[in-house]
Amino acid sequence: MYKYNRLTNTSDNFSSIDIAKFFASLIVIIIHLKEFISNDQESYLFFITMISKLAVPFFFICSGYFFFKKCEWNNGKIINSKSNRKKLFNYLKRICILYIIYSVVYLFYLIPFWYNTSGISIHTFIDYGVAFFRSGSVYHLWYIHNLIYATLLGYFLLSLINKRAVLFISIMFYTVGVFAYSYFWIDCFPIDLALRFQIFAQGMWSVGTVAFPIMFIGIIAGKRHRFSCQLNLFLFAISFVLLIAEYLFVKVHTKESFSYLFCTVPCTYFLFSSIVSINTKFSVEKMRLLRQMSTIIYCIHPMVIYIIKATTTFGEGDIAVVYTIVALSSILISYIIVKLSSIKLLRWLKYAY
Repeated sequence: MYKYNRLTNTSDNFSSIDIAKFFASLIVIIIHLKEFISNDQESYLFFITMISKLAVPFFFICSGYFFFKKCEWNNGKIINSKSNRKKLFNYLKRICILYIIYSVVYLFYLIPFWYNTSGISIHTFIDYGVAFFRSGSVYHLWYIHNLIYATLLGYFLLSLINKRAVLFISIMFYTVGVFAYSYFWIDCFPIDLALRFQIFAQGMWSVGTVAFPIMFIGIIAGKRHRFSCQLNLFLFAISFVLLIAEYLFVKVHTKESFSYLFCTVPCTYFLFSSIVSINTKFSVEKMRLLRQMSTIIYCIHPMVIYIIKATTTFGEGDIAVVYTIVALSSILISYIIVKLSSIKLLRWLKYAY
């Protein structure tokens, strides 16, 4: 059963977060269905698109919250003890195994694509290997890639300096990242310098300017007392309206859509705080199932989209139908994988989540 203690900040089961992560994994699918959206549907899907921009930041916050919450602290710093290093190793081992497995799975899916487009050579596989370490082997796996490096960065910084100093660093990193990513159209030296750093850092840029700062929000959320659920929801609503306003302001100048803006930070913080402050009572088993399915849904849905594109004639304007098929298929596949993994001979399927 779920039990949350507001004063001690401990719980037996964060079922509200597990439920939110499950729906967030389904919302992420919308981001990768842009080609099925027609011009007359853009206004209709605007609100859903804005919600989808909070899904991946929400995952980062959850990861930062749960991992660093388990670590032992002293005077605002992580104790670099054997116990903490073991927690770091076990956490990273699980994520790295997940990343390797899906990178290999998608490699087999990409080989026919490469063969039918630009052809296959040794350089193709070298590029894939470089991307595996630098930016993410497949476009949606950048989240897992960044999570690995951001966790290492966070642990390293927090074991050397206290949270306040790391908070300042994360704010600085995120500010530089937003200017280079969303406000690049402003002609001034600091932004030009940020763009140069972005080109220099390439794939690792998002680790420092996106993944780590947003993960740190989870650390703050785990170490501070929260407002009431009603106040958190109110503050989330205000910050969401401001996020929409900032999004429209940037789009007017760039004609492009961006996921990481200044208002993303308070919006995701109050969203997370609102969800954590909701009292729910669900069984641990059911919530574990949702948690496991969420990971699989996030990892496999691009492959489901690819299969639908290859076997059907759906096109622009069919997003509602395509989304329903992709979402239901991903849910079904994830449920089957989790259930099969409970069979002794198929326990290796547990590595899929």
